Amino acid sequence: MPKDAVAATVGRLNAPRNPVGAMLVGLKTLQIAAVAAAAAPKTPRNAVATAVVCLLAACGQGRDAFEDGNDQSPAAGLADEVNAAAMPEQAEDRVILWGDTHLHTLNSTDAYESGVANADIDTAFRYAKGFPVVHPRTGLRIRIDEPLDFLVVADHAEMLGMFPRLRDRDPDVLATAGGQELLALFEEGADTAFGALVRLAVDPTDSAIADDLNAPSIRQTSWDAQVDAAERHSDPGTFTALNGWEWSSTPGGLNLHRVVFTPADADTARQFLPFSNFDSIDPEDLWAYLRDVRERTGADGNLEPVGDTVDPATSRYTNTIGAAELAAHWRDPEFDPAAAAFYYVRVLEIPTPHHHVSEALALGLDPAALDFATTIQERAFSSPVWYSP
Repeated sequence: MPKDAVAATVGRLNAPRNPVGAMLVGLKTLQIAAVAAAAAPKTPRNAVATAVVCLLAACGQGRDAFEDGNDQSPAAGLADEVNAAAMPEQAEDRVILWGDTHLHTLNSTDAYESGVANADIDTAFRYAKGFPVVHPRTGLRIRIDEPLDFLVVADHAEMLGMFPRLRDRDPDVLATAGGQELLALFEEGADTAFGALVRLAVDPTDSAIADDLNAPSIRQTSWDAQVDAAERHSDPGTFTALNGWEWSSTPGGLNLHRVVFTPADADTARQFLPFSNFDSIDPEDLWAYLRDVRERTGADGNLEPVGDTVDPATSRYTNTIGAAELAAHWRDPEFDPAAAAFYYVRVLEIPTPHHHVSEALALGLDPAALDFATTIQERAFSSPVWYSP
């Protein structure tokens, strides 16, 4: 257990849409995370892994991808299976939810380059919810073993939805010089257009494509379509579709990609646009943009401040807040020996001095004059405890 942990907290993601959070930023490779509680969830779902990776890179066709041609319900028998397996009686705030926070569709330009340009956003959501879809390469009908509880379609912010709009000859796109230039490349081949965009990601200066197609009026249409899809597929209490995108900064060809997602509702999500590398390749600018979004829209998912005893002038702090040690004997009041369970504790440390503060003082420098944070606040999770009947 780390020192100075101020609290053990319950990790939980509400299945109903709940616009209480600001942006949540994770690594590009974050693929979920069963979000668990520090108590026993009464769920028979087999807890054999801490991550669930959706098979879509993306997968599927349009409406004809369904085995039964009906997009209102999953394949025969699936609904009963889901209801029996995923909806047991559970303590109100102790639920393990399974999902994916990084999935792409044909609205990402690399879908065309990788040969899965028929994998649309509705197919992605339907697959996550347990509907059978047609694999874009093999043509076989596939279905996820167990439906997910939530999904973030995190398509690349750069040229979001642009290739489908070129394919459909979107008049707003073709009314721009950049749209005409990218269309000419697209007609030569999607790989040609994609290659040009990759080069622009490294240096977007003096480009009509970047200037015209990154304009808010153009991007809003694509983003609204993403938000509308999430709204269509959210089913409060059963499945949560979260809005998100991938910021694909590639300075000098180096990958600094970050997935950004938010539980904000549709009306709130339409008040901002995905921040892309055409806006800036500097992660500090991304953080600043997210702070601005929070201030403008009111969406806020930050934890309450826990206090700060750090003195930057001396690189010292005190243990006068929080708890120097967390130790307790706890018994689950709703433990059911017939049900599988998963337990963990999440802790948040109080702020401590960043190592460069001590180094600056040793060199006779003023830490406050440096362009670095003076404190760092660590988070940690205990080792999980699994119980199987």
